[in-house]
This record gives sequence, C-alpha cells and structure tokens, in this order.
Amino acid sequence: MQLANAVKRPLLSIFLGLCLGSAWPTIASSQEIRIITFGDSLTAGLKRDTRENVTCPSGVSREPGRFIVDNGGGNDGGEDGEDAEEPEVMFGCYGNGVLNVGGYQPTLVNAIEAQGYTPLISNQGFSGINTSQMLAIRGTVLSSLSGAEYVLIMAGANDAVLGISTSTLISNISVLVQDVRNRGMVPILATTTRNTRSPVFDIMTSLYATEIREYAEDNEVLLADARAAMVPDWDDFHSGDRLHLGTLGDQTLAGVFFDVLDSIRFGSEQSSLIIAPVIMLLLDDES
Repeated sequence: MQLANAVKRPLLSIFLGLCLGSAWPTIASSQEIRIITFGDSLTAGLKRDTRENVTCPSGVSREPGRFIVDNGGGNDGGEDGEDAEEPEVMFGCYGNGVLNVGGYQPTLVNAIEAQGYTPLISNQGFSGINTSQMLAIRGTVLSSLSGAEYVLIMAGANDAVLGISTSTLISNISVLVQDVRNRGMVPILATTTRNTRSPVFDIMTSLYATEIREYAEDNEVLLADARAAMVPDWDDFHSGDRLHLGTLGDQTLAGVFFDVLDSIRFGSEQSSLIIAPVIMLLLDDES
C-alpha cells in the first residue's frame, strides 16, 4: 500500500542519517546524548496482534499490570477479547528505565548514532498508564537518568479509554511539561495516535491530538506529530489490534521524534547532499 505522504519525511530523515552518518563528516564525534522516553505501552513497545496476544520487546519487562484494568474496550496490555464483561487485571510491558530498547527506541538510537552521537535512551513506558498516573510518578521518572537533556512524552491513549476530558488531559500534560522544563530538560510532546478499536476512542484520540497541537503551539513546546504521520493509512502502522504500533509504526514514531531532534540539535545541512535511488522511490507518489 502507498505510504502516507506525512510519513515520508521521518523515514527519509532516518535513511539519510543512517547513510550519511558513516560516509560524511559528523557534527560531533561520540558526543553523548541522554533522553528519557515517558509514556504508556506505545512507549514501552507493547505489541498486540489480531488474536489479542501480547508481546514485549526484548529487554522490556512483561509484568502484571500496575496501572491496567482491561474494561473490554482495548485498554493497554489486555489479552482478553473486547467483549469481556468483568474488569480483570492484565499483564503489560514495562520499560522500567532500561536503556536503548523498546518499540521505537532502537530505531531512534540508530538514527542518532548515524549523526556521530552516543545515545542513552531510557524507556520509561508503562502499560495502561494515564496522564494523572504519569504525574504521580514523574518525580521518579524525570530523575531516573542523570544528565538527561530531552524528555519525549507520549500520552493520552489510556485517557481516551477512560473518557478523560480534553481539558484534564491538557492540564496534566502542562504540569508535566513545566516540571520537565523546571528540571532543565527539553520536553518533546507527541500527538496521540489512533485507536480504532472503538469509534468513540478514535474520536477522543483525534480531539486529544488537536488540543495537543494547539497547546504546543501556544506554549512553544516542541511537537512530534505522530498522528499526522500515520493518517490515513492506520492499518499500515498498528500491530493488528488497531491500537498499538507495529514495526512501521515504531519506525515512523522514531522518525518524527528524530526530526525534532534534528532541527534543534543535529542540524539538517547534510540531508540535501546525496539523493540515493531508494529515496527517489519514497518520493514517488505513484510507488
């Protein structure tokens, strides 16, 4: 299926970084960069297929849910069918601060390494967590990686399942963003990706994404528009359950985060120097 136009630039950025990083002088040689990735199971890297089977990436812990109670509507990490009637505590994936592993993190690691940097990317993804719960543990998470410069925030998937209002979501995110800034780190905020397990959830995540964009613009917060990069061809990006990210989804999420980092840290002067044939295929709208 033809890739959505919005995903081409993130994928091109990663491809160019990987190709040019070893063949062209880099901006900084072996300079370390420390990043905290904070969010729910999309950050942890959980995959759930069409049969509701859950897997966690190598190195990410599979544990009984700390935050998740599956309500039959597709809350993060649930392994039972969507028609479950009784709430049941389920297993999920937990990053617990593990470095350079997860769903999108390995792709981001590779892209950053191609720029001549040594990344330490902490996976602080927790299945089922909502923004109120993120606030409750933010102190531990934000102090977990000494010298961290950036915090990549992805939130809202579980708020949508719980029916949390957009105003509450933005209020919670604003507290988190301000705390990140107060600690001397730079927040990068992602938009909420789709959840087509239910029309209601898809509507809620769309509303969240709109509000997150407006909040980021109004408050000069760096934005990684993950939702725009994966619309309209959502079936290409999820893992089979219409909520969690598959391989292309992870690569695309890494791409949109990398684009932001590239714009503020690495610079993009190299990207126009060499155009490989494979890039031309990505640029071809008819491919």
